[in-house]
Parts: sequence; structure tokens; C-alpha cells
Amino acid sequence: MGGFTSGSPAFPLNDPTLTRVALAPLRAQMCRIPKGRTDSSQDCVVLGLSMLLNKAQFWFSEVIESGFEIFFRELAALPNDAFDVYPVADAYSGTWAIFPLIGTRPPEGYSVDLEANRALCPESFALLRDVPKIQQAAFSRLDPGTQIYPHQDHRIPRNIRCHLGLITSPEAELTVGGTAHQWKSGELLLFDGQIEHSAKNGADEPRVVLLVDMELTPAECVIAGIS
Repeated sequence: MGGFTSGSPAFPLNDPTLTRVALAPLRAQMCRIPKGRTDSSQDCVVLGLSMLLNKAQFWFSEVIESGFEIFFRELAALPNDAFDVYPVADAYSGTWAIFPLIGTRPPEGYSVDLEANRALCPESFALLRDVPKIQQAAFSRLDPGTQIYPHQDHRIPRNIRCHLGLITSPEAELTVGGTAHQWKSGELLLFDGQIEHSAKNGADEPRVVLLVDMELTPAECVIAGIS
């Protein structure tokens, strides 16, 4: 979901020049297999043509998941008006709101007082600040009935998207490469934002995730099958 595209000044959305989604079925079968390996069981999650990455292959997954209680507690203390409505209005229907903590690429026309947000969530920011290579981080809230339309993020080299479930429901789902997944509280979902993805909240309560954009090392890019 795109920068404070997807949730903070930086998660880019809806680049019509991106066509890599057409390669999703092929990548689902072979792009996760490191050189010398003949199976993909340890390197990707195979659910139909799932394009989720295996979080166990990335060291930062455990670090981000370890902060769940901190993120949840500070999120719960935020007033509703602390969130900003996501500014790209034609990217979704309903109400998509974001609370950025780290960000370097805000959408056009969007500005945020990151220092004020960090003061409201000091422990969350301290944990995220100490994780190298985080490019963007924000709480991302979908109110009941909200839908983020299918899109591909602007290409950011060596970048993947991470969602940590905070407030979740079986009726809220993330679809990546044509396969739907449910967020679970305290669990991380990782995927390549260049693959077409969308989200919707069919529940009666908000869905909130911590959205993180992570820059990978060259070795991690081989595991993720991205460049």
C-alpha cells in the first residue's frame, strides 16, 4: 500500500508504468529459490500463488514483532484526531488514516510533524529508530468499510513492505498477487510492493497495522527475489 504511501510520508502509489504484476505467477514459482537450491519450501509462503515473503528469512522480522506490546499500547493511547487522512483520495474508498513515525518520501501535498508524533509514541519510535534501513514507518488505519484499490507502489530499489498486525479481524484482508491474506495481531506480513496489492476492512471496527518500508541488503534482495 503505497508511501507515506501507505501510511506515513512515504509510501508511493499507483505508478501506471509498473507492469511487474504480470510476472507474479512465474515469480511465485521460482524467484525465491537461492542458487544451489531445488526447493522453495524455506524461502516463500506457498498458498496458491502467494507472493508473501517468508519472514523467517529476514532478521528484522523478529525485532519488529518483539515491539508489538509497545506499539499496541502507544497506539491505544492516541486520540483519533492524531491521525491524518491519507491524501491520495482516489486510491481508496472510505477512510484511510495514517500516523507517521519515520518517513523520507511524503506524497505530494502532504506534510506531517514527525517530532510531535514521535513525542506521542516515544517507545515505538525508539525501537524503530534502532532498526537499520527502515525507510518509512507509520500506523495505518482502515475504518470499517474502507477499501484500498489494487495498485503497485512506485519502484524503490531494494525495498519491501512490512505490515505488523495491531488491531485485526478475519473480515479484514490484504491481497497480494491475487491471493488474500488476513492480518494477525503481533504477526508480520512481508511482500514486494511492486506486485499488485490491495486491502479492505469488512469488519465493524478499525483495522490498524504498523506499516514499515525496509531497505534490503544485496544478499537479502536475492532471498526476496527483487532488485
